[in-house]
Amino acid sequence: MQNSKIEEEMFNEKGTNGDYDFFPENDYLKMWNISGFSKNDKKKTIFEAGCGTGAFGRRLATMGYSVTGGDIAGKLVQIANKMAKKEGSTYRAVKVDLLNMKKFKKKFDYILCPAVLHHFPELEPVMKSMSLILKPKGTLVLVEPNGSQPVVKLSEFIRKNIWPFNTMKNLATPNETMHTVKSYKKVLENNGYEIIKIGTFEPHMIKGDYGFFVNILLFIKYDILQKMLSLILGGYNSGSVLVMKAVKK
Repeated sequence: MQNSKIEEEMFNEKGTNGDYDFFPENDYLKMWNISGFSKNDKKKTIFEAGCGTGAFGRRLATMGYSVTGGDIAGKLVQIANKMAKKEGSTYRAVKVDLLNMKKFKKKFDYILCPAVLHHFPELEPVMKSMSLILKPKGTLVLVEPNGSQPVVKLSEFIRKNIWPFNTMKNLATPNETMHTVKSYKKVLENNGYEIIKIGTFEPHMIKGDYGFFVNILLFIKYDILQKMLSLILGGYNSGSVLVMKAVKK
């Protein structure tokens, strides 16, 4: 069961460190190419679920979309709005609980889930809640760690079970669950979505100040194991970042 309070506390603390942006620009372009976001699709509305500091949404706002971010961590929401104002962006963020979207009146053409769903042990409740704010025939795009990729699952196991990573203070709470492609497909289909596209790629993560041991883990994970496996594995197992696009029937 989801512990929303611990998520809020951890990411509010994370917000004191400034922007929460992991990917270089080339990786964002890969995500846009797979998901179909483009500068030509203007006047469409997007809800950025679990927006953090708006790293994804603020970029999409510069492409002409009307983007609203939502996050349970109020400090991250404040940072997102301050950064948008500084950039002269139309982007705005609000504090919301993705498990309780009934009171959110506006409906959107797109819902974007930028690395947020793996913070939920169970996908069904959050997918059902978010679907309430998506227009009929609207599109949901998720960008998540690929739980079907062996190294992604291995790193999750290490962080949860092997010292000194078991506290996960720098990366995630105990809610963290690396869902498989099969799990995402099932929950989307159960909630009335038709899956349009599935793609994976290997990111080039921006190094952060996570501490000595975690940085070593990230180096082994991203620079050695996952690049090697991407050359060996095929299909959905080859990339550690999963991008899925689905349309609400």
